[in-house]
Amino acid sequence: MRDVSPTPLWRKSSRSAQAGNCVEVATNMMDTALVRDSKLGDWSPSSTADVGS
Repeated sequence: MRDVSPTPLWRKSSRSAQAGNCVEVATNMMDTALVRDSKLGDWSPSSTADVGS
């Protein structure tokens, strides 16, 4: 079971490149995964994906 929180807990994606092209993901949201550009931090728009149960 995942730790579900109302606030996204961002972490660097294992698919991020070493050249600074980093993507962060937050998977602690109920049935949703968030993705954002780490270079923009909190200012980055995030994409959402339904991950189901």
